Amino acid sequence: MTGFGTPALRERLGRSLGRLRAATGLSQPQLARQLGWSQPKISRIEAGKQRVTLTDVDQWCQATGATETQRDELRTLAEEALLGPTSWEAAGDPAALRHSTAEVEAKAGLIRGYQPAILPGLLQTASYARHVLSAGPDGPPPDIAERVLARLERQRILYDTTKRLEFVIPEAVLRWPFGPPADHAEQLARLGEILHRPNVDLRILPLTAAPVWRTSGFVLFEDLPDTDPFVHLELLTRPITIDDPTQVDTYRRAFLRLQKASASDSQAENLIAQATTERP
Repeated sequence: MTGFGTPALRERLGRSLGRLRAATGLSQPQLARQLGWSQPKISRIEAGKQRVTLTDVDQWCQATGATETQRDELRTLAEEALLGPTSWEAAGDPAALRHSTAEVEAKAGLIRGYQPAILPGLLQTASYARHVLSAGPDGPPPDIAERVLARLERQRILYDTTKRLEFVIPEAVLRWPFGPPADHAEQLARLGEILHRPNVDLRILPLTAAPVWRTSGFVLFEDLPDTDPFVHLELLTRPITIDDPTQVDTYRRAFLRLQKASASDSQAENLIAQATTERP
């Protein structure tokens, strides 16, 4: 499994639905006529290329004579395909999760990230990442060294000029350290370096900015081959993936408003410098 609800889980759901159809002897065109859908929709669902709602699953199960057990299993899988795993434990092995994250980042042509209380993982130094990963309710995980290393290795995409990476960081985050002053100073210096990357748009949302939605963090992945844009959220107890086009566009518009309210280039550099000299 993966921490991302799509596309891997959607492909698994599509295969399961396809097997159910085939077991009844129905062809794709026959099932499409029975459901009042187009044949291409059936094909896209079975290939994992179509978003599948719970209503779609219910109608599919009714048309194919699925048992109650089959229906319940498919509904559970559909929920995970829509939102992601129901817990971090259900998402699978942590090493596999780190790999899937790096894989999605490597495929995306455009990544947009906003976090209201910490710096995005792609911008963190090793020390900052270690402090963040140690701050959970259960303390440092046993594989913290591997997690920090994997986070740093993912940052190679910052130097891939075929990609575009955009970040908005609240000024308050610059002044809210994770770890001792020396580690925080190192982190702020790192931001100053990344600010000048030609493929990175890093902006700072000033404390004096006009009111704008800024309450929860997210990452928006766009320009993915064979996959629609989607939003990824990481909660304390589970990951959530959002790929509904209308909802994705809401996050996109929210990010653009955050960008518009934020300082860039020399103004962003000045805010980073001020946070460095005035840090607590």
